[in-house]
Amino acid sequence: MKIIKTAAFIIFVIALPLLLFTSAVRIVVNDLRLYHYGFVKYDIIQATGGIELSELDRAASELVQYFNSDEEKINIVLNSGLELYNRKEIDHLKDVKDLIWFGYKLQVYSLDYVLGYIIVLLALGGKTWLRTFSMLGRGLIHGGGLTLALMMAIGIAMLVAFDRVFLFFHLVGFSNLDWVLDPRTDKLIQMFPEDFFFDASLTLAGVTLALALLVGVVGWGLGFYCKKRLVAR
Repeated sequence: MKIIKTAAFIIFVIALPLLLFTSAVRIVVNDLRLYHYGFVKYDIIQATGGIELSELDRAASELVQYFNSDEEKINIVLNSGLELYNRKEIDHLKDVKDLIWFGYKLQVYSLDYVLGYIIVLLALGGKTWLRTFSMLGRGLIHGGGLTLALMMAIGIAMLVAFDRVFLFFHLVGFSNLDWVLDPRTDKLIQMFPEDFFFDASLTLAGVTLALALLVGVVGWGLGFYCKKRLVAR
């Protein structure tokens, strides 16, 4: 029984960073303010040959809707009547969507385990609820701490060699070379240059760290309260 409890606790600690990271991914992917900020910062109007900012914002909104829909392919048409993306770009966006949905599924699975663990832990705690909440607090602290450690390691790697990390991500995340685009002609890479993804990655790391700190603080608060109550008995 002790081995099962220990294994369940360890999985809980590991599931927390996965939950926090995938939750941050969902937040960043759907944040239209980040897209608009990138369009303005990197002068995407000029990069795309004069596509107006309002159209860029509309395209970003349609992309977000597409990522969260059941549509197989996306087709964005500019006010001029021209299609924004060519066939290769559309195929790559389908691959990106599949990767995003994989992240969404991981979020659901990790959330199911975290909630299930908490429910079972509380159900089996019985009259020893203080020790149960204390154990839960330790798990939250360890999970938050593990998330912080992982994000710091990834953050250092990005700051030192983001281009290599970015390339590695594409080689591992995609099974084809549709992501190899021409910045002279392909609107997708013109709209979202590597610098945009660097900023997005920093935002993702920041959101994940904030969630990890929140979880850690909650865990510390539970532990502190339970310890104080146990000493007072």
